Amino acid sequence: MLYSTGYWFARMQLRQQKEKADSEHEKLLLENIALRAQINPHFFINTMEYFRVEIEDSHPEVSEGITAMTTFVNSSIVATDDNGKIPLFDELRAMDSLITIFRKRFPGANIDYTNEVYEDIPIVPHVLVAPVENAFKHGIYTDAGSKLMIHIEQTEEDLVFKVSNRKGHRLKDKSRGIGMRYIKSQLDKAYPGQYSLEIEDKEEQYSLSLTIQNIMKNADHLLHH
Repeated sequence: MLYSTGYWFARMQLRQQKEKADSEHEKLLLENIALRAQINPHFFINTMEYFRVEIEDSHPEVSEGITAMTTFVNSSIVATDDNGKIPLFDELRAMDSLITIFRKRFPGANIDYTNEVYEDIPIVPHVLVAPVENAFKHGIYTDAGSKLMIHIEQTEEDLVFKVSNRKGHRLKDKSRGIGMRYIKSQLDKAYPGQYSLEIEDKEEQYSLSLTIQNIMKNADHLLHH
């Protein structure tokens, strides 16, 4: 019995040490990512702005695309308020820029985007943009029969957001993105018991529907630009 008890305590100690090491490693990774996010985007944005100005007169279409790209990248370093939120209009500007980028890359893209937002309110960053980015990465939207649908609207009390796309079979993009687990954890923290997230992942079609309930009624404050 003494041997068993000692073995149990030894295993517990090893597991605690491993969990601590994993936690410290994850913390270090997050700190490195945060530092890179502070450095790389600013350098990228400043450089691309220089190129944009240089070609604005000779290639206005390309200049417009660069503006969309820098707006999208800039959204990753927007400062949050004390509650970890940003203005909804900032999130939508990033979404608009992403859509512009892919429309320029694929002029025949079949994108159905409807925006029925009328008030700027605080929202957790990336919870709307990330699903749209994933749809562009993994979806098919370059032919008439494959539509990428994006819809966002405000009701009197709720914010409703939907994304739907036909699934592609090409190799997956290996770039690091914001996964659904992260998005769900952010929603859990910011809107506990206040949202519904429904995902349909079928063989040929992927659909996401997010409703944040009472976000208009219970918003900390309305924002105006």
